[in-house]
Amino acid sequence: MVRATCGENGEHSEERFISHDPKDLLGPPYSVAETVFDEYGIEGCYATVDEVPE
Repeated sequence: MVRATCGENGEHSEERFISHDPKDLLGPPYSVAETVFDEYGIEGCYATVDEVPE
């Protein structure tokens, strides 16, 4: 998940994390954005952060 915030000084920040809270999948509206991909896009998917190339 990505949590975007804007501070009082106008500075934007993003926090990326894995949520294990089942409430994030309840909806609509859902807290988690759905991304659809096909067999050509599967190469860009990774099971863990450690697998993502730098």
